[in-house]
Amino acid sequence: MLSDDKILYKLAFSSLKGLTPEIASKVIEHTGSAQAFFETPKPRLLRSMPQMAKMLEQNNFADLLESAEKVINFNNTHSIRTLFPDSNNGYPEKLTNCDDAPLRLFCLGTPPTPDAPTISIVGTRNSTNYGATFINSLMQQIAEALPKAVIVSGLAFGIDILAHRAALKNGLGTVAVLAHGLDTLYPATHRKDAAEIIKSGGALLTEYAPGVKIHKGFFLARNRIVAGMADVTIVVESALRGGAMVTARLASDYNRIVMAVPGRATDPYSEGCNDLVASNRGEMLRNVDDLLRATGWQSNVEGNQKELFSTPSKLLTPVQQRVVEFLRKNGDSHIDAIAHGVELKVHEAASILIDMDFDGLVATLPGSCYSLLI
Repeated sequence: MLSDDKILYKLAFSSLKGLTPEIASKVIEHTGSAQAFFETPKPRLLRSMPQMAKMLEQNNFADLLESAEKVINFNNTHSIRTLFPDSNNGYPEKLTNCDDAPLRLFCLGTPPTPDAPTISIVGTRNSTNYGATFINSLMQQIAEALPKAVIVSGLAFGIDILAHRAALKNGLGTVAVLAHGLDTLYPATHRKDAAEIIKSGGALLTEYAPGVKIHKGFFLARNRIVAGMADVTIVVESALRGGAMVTARLASDYNRIVMAVPGRATDPYSEGCNDLVASNRGEMLRNVDDLLRATGWQSNVEGNQKELFSTPSKLLTPVQQRVVEFLRKNGDSHIDAIAHGVELKVHEAASILIDMDFDGLVATLPGSCYSLLI
């Protein structure tokens, strides 16, 4: 555990205006530590690192250290931990791989372990019964297949709070990423939910120190944490534009899996999800089996996959058997390739593949591709 003295300098250092993870790494490499940085006179720093002239000019070291001391006193009083990416003290490991990761996080509760399957669930604040029903069903399935999974969201109205509540109901870990300091809670109506998250072994995380005034830009900025700390980001309901779509784009930029729940073409809050799937920017999510397939995670329920997906060869029609043999040999394939490989017209192959998808023999992938499930 870091001492308050070490936290003081690291916290003050992480508060420098204009500091990025890349610059921070170079500075520490040059000075040796955050404490050495603050104990080195500015003129000497300027001579050795002239490229930092602007940053050194706009930061008052004494003020930074004083502010950091106040934060430490507040955190100690309220059992808040300060997590740093280089201190092995609970900072989300997956987040350290993101170029724009925050230089510190404040944590109330218990952050997830690095090996926990971590799933971010995001969506509109104007959730519908369809979204609520889907989330409740999905959480039940995840709890059975992946009991150690952790659900990450933003504690906001709509899909966020539905995801947290469903995770709690089904005994899953959950983390709320906030867009403000831990001296307040927004929205206030979710205070009871936040308390339940901590009580259940989850956590509230934020990059903002106590006392920092809430700004609308913070809500978009926190999306990078929601996306970056997860293995997969699921968009349940979203219009074509909005915070959930930003989170999906960020997750894709971080080379994380993006999945979207399909909806009716006429539903405004399914437009974003449908667009993610149609444009191949997100994989379709219908149930936990799609999630397991996309991530490669193994179900905790022995034999579950076999029971769901296995169909004896003798029950297959001759043409279905040809499709199965083609996919086993060639792997995931586009419908045009399948049709050519089994000597069918494309519309004939489409009809057969639809039936096979319905029977659980194949899975439909983005871009008119198919994957064998048996």
